Amino acid sequence: MNKEKIKWFAIACLLTGVSVMASCVSSSGNFGRLVYDGDVKKSFESFIVNPEYTYYHFGPKTFPRAIVGISKGFTMDSRFWTAIDLTSKNLRSWIWGHAQRTGDFKHYGSRIIDPQGRHIGVWYSLEGWQQWARIEIIDEHIINIGAPIDSRESRRFETIMKD
Repeated sequence: MNKEKIKWFAIACLLTGVSVMASCVSSSGNFGRLVYDGDVKKSFESFIVNPEYTYYHFGPKTFPRAIVGISKGFTMDSRFWTAIDLTSKNLRSWIWGHAQRTGDFKHYGSRIIDPQGRHIGVWYSLEGWQQWARIEIIDEHIINIGAPIDSRESRRFETIMKD
């Protein structure tokens, strides 16, 4: 391995270790998951804003990278996600603006499921982050969703580790 690969491998190991230790200390151990759902994807791409959800975005307000809708019975407790008053107009602008800027029309929609298998929200991302989100149910009314990890970064670390 060359020095650059060793450096990235060490950084990946350090970040993984810190993340594991932090999650052990502060975790309720009650985790939800994302389940791919083409209907969720179609709903977002039809610019439908469901009044049953409170919406949050990840990333800059002018160019969010992901949007979640959390059932009204829950409150989001996360420093990574910001509440938004989502409208069909700004949803259209974000989705098509991203596609036009990047040429990437491959987006992702999923249902957010609690540990008991109940539907508690929806997820829409502009990149392949759906498999890399940490969803913790703090209690019966509070949810915490961590920052999504770009799947390209995870592939980069996997490549480094193979070499």
